[in-house]
Amino acid sequence: MRLLLDFGLPMGLLLSKPGYAMDFIVLVFGYSEMCGHQVNIGQALTLFLTSAVFALALPPVPGVMIAFLNVLFTQYNVPAEMLCIAIAANFVFDMLQTVAHSIGNVAEIVVLDKRLNK
Repeated sequence: MRLLLDFGLPMGLLLSKPGYAMDFIVLVFGYSEMCGHQVNIGQALTLFLTSAVFALALPPVPGVMIAFLNVLFTQYNVPAEMLCIAIAANFVFDMLQTVAHSIGNVAEIVVLDKRLNK
């Protein structure tokens, strides 16, 4: 079980990273649209690349996403008021995401351990 746990938890954290990249992309596109800013194709490609790098650098700790949102919102000219709204929403959803990913990873490892040790 310990060997599975040592391998499974880091792998589960790695596999949840694309979800965080999608969060960044959706938030920036959504708040830019709400502010009336148009994101052109060059900015969109830069956003995809930046979001991927940020998602890989994101540690599995609730609340850290706020620093990355600040950088992205500043880069795409989203007003600070929208950042406050995003931080308030992120506080709830980031906590839920972290708990769901952690419980899901551990549950998957327990089920896999039971199947392998029949």
